[in-house]
Amino acid sequence: MQSLLRRPAAESPVRKGRGFAVGVLTSLGNPEAGVVAVSLVPQFVTADGPVLLSAIGLGLVWAGVSGAWFSI
Repeated sequence: MQSLLRRPAAESPVRKGRGFAVGVLTSLGNPEAGVVAVSLVPQFVTADGPVLLSAIGLGLVWAGVSGAWFSI
């Protein structure tokens, strides 16, 4: 009841980039993303070509898709 009757405090100014930083830290702290990366990405890496470049390329594609999704 007290929280309903109490006046809201003055809002502090929002700093630029704070939301982005919180989102990045939240995503990096989520172990599910690492589990998905370790279990899913190696299945699509080519064995015939440069493995490291293929894995980096897939990681960049995944980062681009994630960035596009979170920018919506």
